[in-house]
Amino acid sequence: MAARSAPIFSQKTQPAWWVRFQSLADERVSECNALAGERLWISANSIGSWAVYAAGNPADSVSCSADAEAGLLMCKPGAAVCGETVVFECSDGSVEVVRCGEVKLTMQEAVSLMLDRLAWPDEPCDEAESDYPEAE
Repeated sequence: MAARSAPIFSQKTQPAWWVRFQSLADERVSECNALAGERLWISANSIGSWAVYAAGNPADSVSCSADAEAGLLMCKPGAAVCGETVVFECSDGSVEVVRCGEVKLTMQEAVSLMLDRLAWPDEPCDEAESDYPEAE
C-alpha cells in the first residue's frame, strides 16, 4: 500500500492589523527582556493567537486572539493575573488605529495598554482595589 501524504490546509490571510499587533507585541517583549538582561517573558504566536507568559510562572500570562470577521482583538489575563479582558476594535482600513471602548489608540498604544494592564501591572493583584474598569 502506498504512503499517503497529509492534506495541505490553506490558511486564511491574516488581517494586517493582527500582523502589526503581533509584531509590535513581540518587539515590546524582546525589549523588556533585553533591559532586564535575562529572558523574563516568553511570547508565542500562531495564525489566530498570541500570548506572553512569565518564564517562571506560565499562569502569569496574557493571551490574545483575533476575530478577523468581526474586526476584534481580545486579550485575556491568565490565571495569576488580575484584570479583565481588553477588547480592541480593528479594521483592515487602518493598521495603525484601533478603538478600546470610546477611545482611539495607535496600535503601539494598544500594545502598551494590553501589556501594562495585564502583563506588567504596577501593583500586586488585589481585585477589590483594581483601577482597571471591565472592558465593554
